[in-house]
Amino acid sequence: MMDAILFTVRDGIRTDLGYDARTCEIMDSGQPPPRCGDVFLAVHPAGSRNDMIGALNEYLAFSVTLTMRVVVPTTASATSCWPASWPRRSASTPAPIRSPSTSTPTGS
Repeated sequence: MMDAILFTVRDGIRTDLGYDARTCEIMDSGQPPPRCGDVFLAVHPAGSRNDMIGALNEYLAFSVTLTMRVVVPTTASATSCWPASWPRRSASTPAPIRSPSTSTPTGS
């Protein structure tokens, strides 16, 4: 039963979203094959359960994992890939130290 669901989902993605056999396939997990292209969709089982004894009441689940490869030039440093809006801290500037708040008890 699970195989039929996985094949149906895979074929629907290929037909409706325009992916082909190189970019969308049924896998054991969400991990793409080593030689996939820049974009790959892995259709894989996400588990199943049966919550009734002696009756057919199964829940089958699937997942679709999208993998997109990003190419970063080897000359780029790690921080040059960060968006400008992200905070940066240089190695020479230590993180601010926050002291615990001290409160004095009041009373007579």
